[in-house]
Amino acid sequence: VETRAALDALDGILDMPGIDGIFLGPSDFSIAWSNGATVNSTLESMMETVASVAERTRKAGKHAAIYVVEPAIAGRVVSMGYRLLAMGSEHSLIGLGAKTLIKSVRDSIGS
Repeated sequence: VETRAALDALDGILDMPGIDGIFLGPSDFSIAWSNGATVNSTLESMMETVASVAERTRKAGKHAAIYVVEPAIAGRVVSMGYRLLAMGSEHSLIGLGAKTLIKSVRDSIGS
């Protein structure tokens, strides 16, 4: 679910045979939500809708999944009902590892 059209069609999607759940892409959804004004996966104005997607999915007996860009929001989306969390892409995880390594080396040599 990354567009308003997908949100509008959610119940129909959830009713389709063979569909076990949905995946919400909050960054892409924020673009649609803000009419292209921002890319913000934690945009407060869309959080009620993000929660309603999980609730509607649960009521349909399906699994709700979400991409989590900010680790601090993981608890919040789990409390909304999301049970599968994608916690970063290969690119972001490699970048985080490199930054952590560089910081450790700099701390070790004192610069």
